[in-house]
Amino acid sequence: MTLPFDHSEDDYQKALSRSRIPDNPFYKLIKQSLDARNKSCLKKVYTFSLEPESAQYIIKPVKKSLDIPPLIVGAGPAGLFTAYWLLKHGITSIIIDKGDDISGRIKKMACFIKSGILDESSNICFGAGGAGAFSDGKLMTRIKSPYISFIFDTLIKFGADKEIRYIHNPHLGSNKLRLIITNFLSYLEKNGVLIKFRTNLLDIKVKESSGLTVLSKIMTSEGDFVVDKLFLATGHSSRDVYRMLRDHDVKMSFKPFAVGVRVEHPANLIDEIQYGKFAGHPVLGHAEYRLAHTWKHNNRAVYTFCMCPGGYIMNSSSKNGYITVNGMSNSRRSGDFSNSSVVVNVRDEDIAGNDIFKGILFQEKLEKDFCMSCNRSDSSYILPAIRLKDFMRSKLKNELSASSSMHPLQAVPLFNYFPGFIMSSLQKGFHIFNKKMKGFLSDNAMVIGVESRTSSPVRIEREKDSFQSVSIQGLYPVGEGAGFSGGITSSAIDGIRAANALVEKLS
Repeated sequence: MTLPFDHSEDDYQKALSRSRIPDNPFYKLIKQSLDARNKSCLKKVYTFSLEPESAQYIIKPVKKSLDIPPLIVGAGPAGLFTAYWLLKHGITSIIIDKGDDISGRIKKMACFIKSGILDESSNICFGAGGAGAFSDGKLMTRIKSPYISFIFDTLIKFGADKEIRYIHNPHLGSNKLRLIITNFLSYLEKNGVLIKFRTNLLDIKVKESSGLTVLSKIMTSEGDFVVDKLFLATGHSSRDVYRMLRDHDVKMSFKPFAVGVRVEHPANLIDEIQYGKFAGHPVLGHAEYRLAHTWKHNNRAVYTFCMCPGGYIMNSSSKNGYITVNGMSNSRRSGDFSNSSVVVNVRDEDIAGNDIFKGILFQEKLEKDFCMSCNRSDSSYILPAIRLKDFMRSKLKNELSASSSMHPLQAVPLFNYFPGFIMSSLQKGFHIFNKKMKGFLSDNAMVIGVESRTSSPVRIEREKDSFQSVSIQGLYPVGEGAGFSGGITSSAIDGIRAANALVEKLS
């Protein structure tokens, strides 16, 4: 069903009546999107599906009780939904996280913004809700799963808007996501889940049993835990965990990833490019975009990722002396700027050597070089930036445009700090994007770097059906940090699937 973008509720109801959709209770609105291809006639598109009630999950308590509760490391979406799915089946677990709860994280971030003091355990990357809690709360995923409706229903239960079920590219907004996470954690605690923040996983202990290497204990900053089922949901930035696992000969492999920059424009400029004469209309809000190009001859791609209309540039550093950036938007997306990552894929053959951690080393070198570019070796406070046109010319002028960044910016020749294949791909990609969106290479566009944490460069190998590590029985690597998901929804799905593998085993 298609209507003018600024239609009234009465117009919507009349169109529904003409379509006869209300006569059948099994018709459901599954998607609402904006068609802006014709700038002179923007349209709202409503897609309905004739289907029975959404899948109802038959959840029964497991038959076999557990002497030792499962322990979950990480309170991001993978960890939370692991705990929630286990709880639905009568299994209470323990969650630990190296960072703070939501209120503690906000205080630590405010301190970082105001004084430059970074807490390496509690920041944009670590703490309740994981990295996604401060990056817009995007729920878009390309994977198909019967668990998606369950995840959305759960988020709505804890405070999300009901429109996430059908709106195109649903997002929660960083401000609302914090409340949702708080409600989520409160529910888990009230129902028997023990949650311990400021508790860092330091090491694991294993033993031999019936010819298998089996998990037996973990050591944390707050003491030891006897554990035989450990769900590792630490996120893509827990590099210390990867190194600890390597010490125990846990099988891991290199995984392709992407790095690049954040590009930022005035939001009204992107609105004009996308909406034409309708830019600024209160019904529309700030415009989104998604751009990509692939050079098939060398399997190189450049693409936008985590686009934040009306958003803010965030300093996502998790270690002093290293720089990485991200973007976020609140639920209203009403800020004066819009930003997006623009990244280039990095493959195994792009980095010399056979070290499975060469992707991590590649990221770390970039992050350290970008920090040093601001003449700071021990602080991640200042972000290096350059005007987009200067970036394209590979020539620095000490002029910067206005920005949404809450951290200070310093003009830096970013083009000197990328390997050649990334720099050339970014420059060619920006030219291509400008052809698709006339005005993208505007005088007041900015580039800020480095965007290096799009996904994990490591995969922790696990068994297909049991979801356990191929090296250690009882170790369940899940989510983005394990290299099996990317984003809130796919991480939540992965956590549920791993938890369900244990449930089925106990049943």
